[in-house]
Amino acid sequence: PSAGAAASGSGDSPLRRASAVAAMGRLSSGGAAPRGARGKPRPAGRCGACEGCANYRAGLERGRSVDCGVCGHCRDMTKFGGRGRLKQICEVRFCEAHPSSRKSRLAKQARLQAVNTAWAESYMEERDKWERGHEERCEAQRAAREARTAQRAQIRAARLAARREARRRRERE
Repeated sequence: PSAGAAASGSGDSPLRRASAVAAMGRLSSGGAAPRGARGKPRPAGRCGACEGCANYRAGLERGRSVDCGVCGHCRDMTKFGGRGRLKQICEVRFCEAHPSSRKSRLAKQARLQAVNTAWAESYMEERDKWERGHEERCEAQRAAREARTAQRAQIRAARLAARREARRRRERE
């Protein structure tokens, strides 16, 4: 039965109808990104104009890939003696317009570095401002403490003088 007949409900199971409807949805270009085997969106295509795309096309024309053999991805390839766990193309063959390209990653790292630097500078300014204010507060507290100590010293001196005077009076009597 065709997908249209399955979707119209000609006595097939609901599972079969659902899969037919899903197949029809995949065939129509509804604006969604094309999906790979596991349902994940496929990566964006190559731009065809950058140096990475030119290296990629050169490898296709020769019938084998053109790999540098020195980047981290090449060193991981089994043909260069690696374990083959990264499963990434050579960095020379990266498309510059592709979101996972090295230049895109470097640009993202540069943006993050700029944001982190700006945050660090603002943090340092706030900390310096707080330290200046803290020093001023500490100086004010120190001055107040010294003033209280001076007042207490005067009060103690007056009490001591009063006690001495009282003692002298008692001795005279």
